[in-house]
Amino acid sequence: MPIYSVAETPRNHPANRAAPLARGMTGAMLAMLAFSSPATAQTPVEPHGDWVVQCADDDPQASRCQMAQTLTADGTGQHVMTMIVRPADGGTGLTALVQLPHGLYLPGGIALQVDGGAPVPALIQTSDAGGVYASVPLPAGLVDAMRAGRSLTVAMQSVKREPIALTVSLAGFTAASGVLAARAGEQ
Repeated sequence: MPIYSVAETPRNHPANRAAPLARGMTGAMLAMLAFSSPATAQTPVEPHGDWVVQCADDDPQASRCQMAQTLTADGTGQHVMTMIVRPADGGTGLTALVQLPHGLYLPGGIALQVDGGAPVPALIQTSDAGGVYASVPLPAGLVDAMRAGRSLTVAMQSVKREPIALTVSLAGFTAASGVLAARAGEQ
């Protein structure tokens, strides 16, 4: 049972047209993003378009929030990719954790691209039985483009070096990131 919640993208969304792929979270990456205390009181998930926001209020002096979107395969509902966005450590900017399937060419990394704009490369940092993971500091320009954009393409290569592109909807990204900013300002 996960200790955080993510919403599934609506089944009719174009992002869900990918083949069924692996699922899971590595312990180190999960610990980095999850609300780690078993006694953590979590607020209900707040939907914002295709994104959801969830906050943990385990310390009255500091609230931790994250927003997420999960892509699933049409027909099977099997997990394809999860993107979690949260305030960066140190409180400046945002960081994304991207959970991806097995079968990728790891040295190729990933690239994030909004509406066909300039790609932002990132390294795949770790893997486990559930998939591979990239933690990506999101430059301010990319966050601005995500707030104004319609879709984010996460590009990678298969082990055969064939291109793979998954599409993340940006519907609701502005509202969800606004909740993160507002909650961070409450601290």
